[in-house]
Amino acid sequence: MCQLCGDEGEGNGVVSVWAIVVWAALGVVVGAGLNSLARRVIEPTVSEAVRAARTITASVTGVLHGLLAWRLALWPELAAYSALAAIGVLLAVIDVIEHRLPSRLIAVGYLLLLALFGFAAVVRDNGAAMVRAAASMGVVFVVYLVLAVATNGGLGAGDVKLAGLLGLALGWLSWSAVLAGIVVGLFYGAVAGALLMALGKATPRSPIPLGPAMLAGAFTAVLSFGT
Repeated sequence: MCQLCGDEGEGNGVVSVWAIVVWAALGVVVGAGLNSLARRVIEPTVSEAVRAARTITASVTGVLHGLLAWRLALWPELAAYSALAAIGVLLAVIDVIEHRLPSRLIAVGYLLLLALFGFAAVVRDNGAAMVRAAASMGVVFVVYLVLAVATNGGLGAGDVKLAGLLGLALGWLSWSAVLAGIVVGLFYGAVAGALLMALGKATPRSPIPLGPAMLAGAFTAVLSFGT
């Protein structure tokens, strides 16, 4: 149920809708700004094509912000997942265009989420969720590292680092969310690879960016398990 939506008879419904719209609009601004800031400061080696995709980055970030505001309402966790959305969308765009996930940008994600979830843990007096998130971060990182070694390069270093970041975000919710996010992300990746091969855009040996699928799987879980 939408946590922002109140009883329309009390006049809260309109305010709730506006809150979602405002947060989505903020996402658009943040998405566009992060695209420019990342290219100039955080990861100056990204291509001009990434900057040209700023409209796509901003639009998708805005949509995710709106969905997160609808699902998570004004809980402290909203800031953390919104930060992940902004960074994640930019990472996905870079991965599609350049077939890489910049370590600097992922590192910024780790710093932001650790700080924001730490704040949420204090505000909500929920140290157990923070411990679970940290444990999940390590477990998912190791799982993907093992998969990378087992597949002999089928997963890149960026995929492994991103997996740990997503494990941190999903672990805050529950272990069920962690499992769902990983499984759904791998499923999305398999479907995307199959579609590309069916369309003749890739072969079984072609490198297929997994970052967007991993992020899509994680946000599917967040929107499903978040309350």
